[in-house]
Amino acid sequence: MVSRQHLGGDAQMLALIDETLYATSNPSEVQSFHSKPEDKTLPAVQTLNFKGVRAMCQSDSDIVVADERFPSKGPRISVTTLLEKQPDGTFKEKWSQKVDKSNRELACNKNYVFTAAEDGIHIFKKSGAQRFFHPIKTGADILSAHDDHLYVVTDTGPKETLLLVFDTKDPQHLKKIAQTEIDQKAFALDTDTRHLYILEGSIWGDRELSILDRSASGGLKRLSSIKIKQADRLKIEGKRAYVQGFMQVNSVDISNPKNPKLVGTVDLSAIPLSASDIEAKNGIIYIAAEDGGVYILKDKSVN
Repeated sequence: MVSRQHLGGDAQMLALIDETLYATSNPSEVQSFHSKPEDKTLPAVQTLNFKGVRAMCQSDSDIVVADERFPSKGPRISVTTLLEKQPDGTFKEKWSQKVDKSNRELACNKNYVFTAAEDGIHIFKKSGAQRFFHPIKTGADILSAHDDHLYVVTDTGPKETLLLVFDTKDPQHLKKIAQTEIDQKAFALDTDTRHLYILEGSIWGDRELSILDRSASGGLKRLSSIKIKQADRLKIEGKRAYVQGFMQVNSVDISNPKNPKLVGTVDLSAIPLSASDIEAKNGIIYIAAEDGGVYILKDKSVN
C-alpha cells in the first residue's frame, strides 16, 4: 500500500479526472483531492455537499452525480446533477433534474447524460436545455456509454439477462442496433475504444470477465472470458482490467483480448472494512472503503 486518505465517513464511489480524485463520503459529500500517490496526505481541493450520492460518472472534464433525497413525507426523490469544471479547477452546479424511479446508475458520453430507471432511460443534454425518455419494459439496471453507443443491461427474468446496444445520435429516438443474451447475472460494464467488458456470474459463486468486440456499427462479438474469484467491480485502464473483490484486486492483462491473462493480485486484507469502488491510472489503484478511507495501491505487474 502506498498511502491512505481518510474522508470522515463511508467512502463509496470514486471518479478520477486528470490528476484529481473525487470521492463520496457519508454519503452526503463529494470531496476532491490531488491524486499524486506519493503524497501521504492528499491535499484537499473542494468539498461538494449532497444528500445521498448513489452514483457518479465523468464526461470530459465535468462530473455528473446521482443524488437521492428522503423527505419527511412522501417517497424518495432522485436527482441527476451536472457539475461543470471552472477555470480555477473547482466545480459549480450547472443543472439539476428530478428523475422518477431511478435505479441509481449513470453513464455519460461527450454530449449526453444517461440515468437508468425502473422503466427505461432518462437522457439529458449536457447543456441542460433538453431531456428525453426511452422506455424499456424490464427497466435499465447497468449502463455504459462510449462514443455514440449506449450499453444497457436489463434483467428480463430470473434466468435471463439481456445486453442492449443503442445508437444515441438522436436521443429523442434511441435506436436499438444490437442485442445479446448474457447467460448469467451481470455485475459491471466498462468499455475502451474497441471492446466491451462484462463482469458476470452467479450471485454466490465466482465470476467471469468476458470481452466482446464492439464494431463501429454497434454489433457485438464475444472474443474470450477468464474466471475471476471474488469479483464485484470493474475498471479498464490501458492494457489492464482491474477486477475488485472483497479481499483483493485482480490485475488482468488484456493486451490480447482473445487471450486475457491474470498477471497479479493486490491484497486488500489491510483494509478493515469492505471495499466499495475502484479507480486506476498508470498502475496506481484507488480503492474506496467503508471505513472512510481511500486507499492508494501500486500494481507491481505494471512496469
